[in-house]
Amino acid sequence: MRRIIIIENSGKVNFGGGQKITLQVAEILSKTCELVFVDFAKGTRFEQMINEKFPDSSKILLKGRSFFFPFKYLNWLLDLVVLTCFFPGNLGKIKYHVTKQTLIYVTTKKGLLYAYMMKVIYGVPFIYHAHLVENTKSIFYFLYRSCLKKAEMSLCVSKAVYDTIKLPNKILLYNPNINNKGFKGRKNRDKFVVAAMGSLIKIKGFEYYIKAADKTSEKLPIEFRLYGEGPLHDTLETLSNGKVKFMGFSENIMNELYESIDIVVVPTIIPEALSLVLVEAKSVGIPAIVTNLGGQAEIIRNGIDGFLVPVGDFFSIKQYIEMMVKDKVLYNKLAEESYQSVSLFDYDLFKSTILKIFIV
Repeated sequence: MRRIIIIENSGKVNFGGGQKITLQVAEILSKTCELVFVDFAKGTRFEQMINEKFPDSSKILLKGRSFFFPFKYLNWLLDLVVLTCFFPGNLGKIKYHVTKQTLIYVTTKKGLLYAYMMKVIYGVPFIYHAHLVENTKSIFYFLYRSCLKKAEMSLCVSKAVYDTIKLPNKILLYNPNINNKGFKGRKNRDKFVVAAMGSLIKIKGFEYYIKAADKTSEKLPIEFRLYGEGPLHDTLETLSNGKVKFMGFSENIMNELYESIDIVVVPTIIPEALSLVLVEAKSVGIPAIVTNLGGQAEIIRNGIDGFLVPVGDFFSIKQYIEMMVKDKVLYNKLAEESYQSVSLFDYDLFKSTILKIFIV
């Protein structure tokens, strides 16, 4: 039986879209493969999920949890120091679980370094699932690309990601839609629920969502929500002045999308690979307002199934929210178009591609 060693870094975010996809891949492979989970953090939601879904699988905890200080370069420096100290011991822990039929599946840059060394030293093949739009001008890009040259395959979650990996061993594989609820139907009630969701960190741009909520007319029947956890919770809550409800982490965001949410906002300030919440929103027919960057701009057709806005332009976010709330005919047209485009994220295609790549 093929053994798949899955390397995650779940302390990096509070159970984000990338970790959800890791679980999807694991569920697909668990029917025919033996799984070994490797992580740098404990006590996370990801750990809780794998213990529930895969109780009989082996789990390895590596030393060297990531740092989260306000200064990006300080984090990198500390990560480098920790990586240097613990690298040999961590590599040994992974090697202990290697068999002749082992394949490593890795989703983060930190894990990529370990996968690269396992390939160079022990000849263990690996597959990288790319969830980031890389800056090809970065001083770290050369190292990143050098590691990827050793990969059997790089799975790219959007064309934006695909274009930054300038190597032949890559494929475009959109994140799958696993919702089976279907179209939530045309909007009839007056009240609108607008929501943003994700880890409460700087790059998500939630401050602009909150500013848009603050500027939106109080005469309109709108409830603003923010789902997620993270280090900026208190700062964002203070900024909101009570105009945005902080919902915390949702165990089942699909139910929230289907039952109550009408508009999704993705105000990220950097090019992200592909917002999983957009896939989930489309799967039930919810229009979205997103920053015109990266993978999210790739799957939203401006004025057809949502709207694109410049980075930090909270006034445009506010305008589009008000436009949809005031015009239900427009809203319902956008919602129907959003639902029709979900075929791009076909689960069966995702599953068959994963099996074809991993089970050889």
